[in-house]
Amino acid sequence: TLTSPTEKNSSRARGPSSPDGLGPFGAIISKRIGDAAYRSWFGQATIAAETPDSVTLSVANKFKRDHIVAQFGPQILDCCRTAKPTVLRVDIVVREAA
Repeated sequence: TLTSPTEKNSSRARGPSSPDGLGPFGAIISKRIGDAAYRSWFGQATIAAETPDSVTLSVANKFKRDHIVAQFGPQILDCCRTAKPTVLRVDIVVREAA
């Protein structure tokens, strides 16, 4: 979980967002970290859930999740806040196998 210093909790989830990746967050993240890094680490990522103050991203496996959190954590939160200023927290979860 990546959090803003003024984190507030909200229990109102809106469910999955756009099925085509990260939507508006993706363009901002790609611009910030570079296209090659974005494709490598976020190419299969999706928005699993959104609330007014949080975004949950879903990735394919634990290795990608751990790497994204370690290498891009603060940048991802900043990028999501650029697209949606009310975001205080970004969670990155491993998607369940189909």
